[in-house]
Amino acid sequence: MSENWKDDPLENTAPVVGSGDFLRDRGYADPDEMRVKVYLANRIALLIEDQGLRQADVCDRTGLKQPDVSKIVNGTVSGFSVWRLLLVLKGLGQKVTISVQAPDHERTPPLAMAL
Repeated sequence: MSENWKDDPLENTAPVVGSGDFLRDRGYADPDEMRVKVYLANRIALLIEDQGLRQADVCDRTGLKQPDVSKIVNGTVSGFSVWRLLLVLKGLGQKVTISVQAPDHERTPPLAMAL
């Protein structure tokens, strides 16, 4: 049996320790925003698949151009705002609600808004 693994230069390096936040480790300035965008894009892609829609159908329903639909489906979301992705979900027939609630110890009434 060959023991070429011993010649691997990475074999003698220390392990890489991340921060626990993959997106921050990858260099995103706002990993929380990127996490939301990726989540929304994933929901959009699943809706398109579940509804058996063609990209042209998505364009008709949302006003997006075909390259933008392709980017979203493929998870390339850096050029999209959270708001724009929410509007795409609405265009695909989803009910979108934004809710803000105070901590339990405060008596501020909750605020909810639907698109």
